[in-house]
Amino acid sequence: MDSMWMFDFHLFYQAGRAVLMGLSPATIAVNYSPYPLAVLFVPFALLPEPLAYALFVLLNLFLLWRVMGRRIVWAVLSFPVLFTLFVGQVDLVLALAIPLGMPWTLALALAKPQVGFVVLPWLLHRLDFKGWLKAAAAGVAFLAVCFILRPSWLSEWLQSSPGLVFYSLHASNLDWLVPNVGSLRAIVTVVLAVAALAPGFLLRQKRDSWTLLQLFQPLSNFYSISVLAEWFGPLEVGLSWAAVLLAGGNIHAGMPMFMVALAILARPYWRSALKRLFLLRSNDFSRYPRIHPAPQSLASPLAGVIGNDQERSQDGQDQRQQTPPQELVPGHPPPAEVDQRQGQHPGDI
Repeated sequence: MDSMWMFDFHLFYQAGRAVLMGLSPATIAVNYSPYPLAVLFVPFALLPEPLAYALFVLLNLFLLWRVMGRRIVWAVLSFPVLFTLFVGQVDLVLALAIPLGMPWTLALALAKPQVGFVVLPWLLHRLDFKGWLKAAAAGVAFLAVCFILRPSWLSEWLQSSPGLVFYSLHASNLDWLVPNVGSLRAIVTVVLAVAALAPGFLLRQKRDSWTLLQLFQPLSNFYSISVLAEWFGPLEVGLSWAAVLLAGGNIHAGMPMFMVALAILARPYWRSALKRLFLLRSNDFSRYPRIHPAPQSLASPLAGVIGNDQERSQDGQDQRQQTPPQELVPGHPPPAEVDQRQGQHPGDI
């Protein structure tokens, strides 16, 4: 296929057909994907290619809608997601599908290990012991199927893979800033990736963990940022197209898509700063909720006393307003005097 449309999907589709025919997907030109991905594409290979591609795109959009709802508009307007759907890449659909069926679906990361590098640490950290056992069982079963279908697939894949130096030529992460001198960029990629694993595993927020790991993701490309699509907003959409312009539209020379990831990481901080600035410049503070309410311990001790006195005063006024005036009968003392006499001893009267 001469056009970029369906380029990657066509490779995956042919790999699925190779599995059905008992052939090695590694023999397909420029197909560097592992055998487990070819196994996943067997159901698509049973269908005519145009229909299979249409179902693949619909699956991506359905999962995006399930995760993002109406915010899906920002994802489909971004360059990485549009390009992913255009060529039929699998990073987005794997990142959306793996968390949905945990822990059994964690084995899907075997289809593209660089996607697993981003999504697995945070997901594994939230599993209990039984969850780890289920994930391991699913992974072993998936690998067993692959080796039964083709025992030599691992060596064939490693021999056909171009290696980390090739991918570092068009990396879109922070290592894109490293000069491409020999294997320097590839070495920096490995070092940063290993260093990012521990914080990616320990971070509490899924957004922070995935974004940090995507910044240092090995074997990345400019569409790899699509795994973060669920956090895309208008700023990320604009930055994704700005990265295309900065690279002159050359998809093979690397694009600074790390700007999108950095914007996602910084979003909570600049939003909080804008809210604080807006409240400080506003004259009517009562219209806006406080971002950080003052602690109770800092309240004035007199505030409670004054508030109680005002409440008692108000209650007393309400009581006097509700009590009807009592008429005085000639020859009889007032009711208050009778009440006082009833409390006295007979000898005191």
